[in-house]
Amino acid sequence: MPQKRSIVLRPFLRSVPTTYLCEHALEVCKVVTSGEEVTAQELCVFGEQLLRGDTSDEAKRPILRNVWRQISKLPSIRGYVQCSVVWIEFAAKYFSLNELSVMLDCVIKKLLPDRKYEHFYDSLLSIVEKLMNDRLDIADLFATEQFPALIDLFRNDATCVKCATIVLSAFVRAHPMRYSSNFQFANQILGLCKLLHDSLNATSTDKDVKMASMLIERSLDRFDVDVDPERALDFFVDCRASLGNIDSTVAVSFFLFLFFSHVGCFYCNRTSQNALSFGLFSINYNQISLQASYRIQDFDRCKLAVSIHHLQSIIGHG
Repeated sequence: MPQKRSIVLRPFLRSVPTTYLCEHALEVCKVVTSGEEVTAQELCVFGEQLLRGDTSDEAKRPILRNVWRQISKLPSIRGYVQCSVVWIEFAAKYFSLNELSVMLDCVIKKLLPDRKYEHFYDSLLSIVEKLMNDRLDIADLFATEQFPALIDLFRNDATCVKCATIVLSAFVRAHPMRYSSNFQFANQILGLCKLLHDSLNATSTDKDVKMASMLIERSLDRFDVDVDPERALDFFVDCRASLGNIDSTVAVSFFLFLFFSHVGCFYCNRTSQNALSFGLFSINYNQISLQASYRIQDFDRCKLAVSIHHLQSIIGHG
């Protein structure tokens, strides 16, 4: 019987019309998950076929529960990871962050011992990409323990860059400028920007530098930090420290800081000691940084100098 199952089941799952399969998904799930020799290939094919159609809401949860139970029993790590890629996509498409967090936690715990994750970077990148494609709540994903832990598994230089590019591109696509005032999230995104920034070196092409700098700049302008001047100041200092090797990102970090300084001085009472102190600090910080940075192009240097002068005039009239 197991021999016949291996010959018949996968071809059946691939050949049956998707509409029919989704209409009878629970019955098919019982067939796929029954028996002592459930294989990773069968579970993968079943998941891939379901993702092509529209399964009823009442069937999705029992299907995921029964399939994940079988995935957890698979003896092969490779088979386990292959199935996880497919069924995490299923969960990302149809379930909340609670279910996703449980599944990601299982995968991470399975791969952490003996650094097994190093053998499955392509599959883990696929998981990250599917999460980014199927979820709009990227900030909520970062707020879980599991998603940042998944990102931390990418310790190889090449995969770090790929992971950062996938996440930042999805973040920029999904959200408008000044979308979030969450500083914890802002620092997590800055961490990915730094990974991308640090991957560039003397051998990087102009195209690579331009693409990286554009992605970094667009990621940073998704944050609205006016709500907390002190934390905003820390954030901009971190930006300046983390992104010092690309001309345009250096300039952008200055412009963001100066813009924030202008807003802060108008928004607060300009005659208050706090606003005055903050404005003076902004001027001094940017003047020192501008003088120390030889990488800013003349045009940007001129614009920054004008902005600093304008801020000085605001403080002077306070």
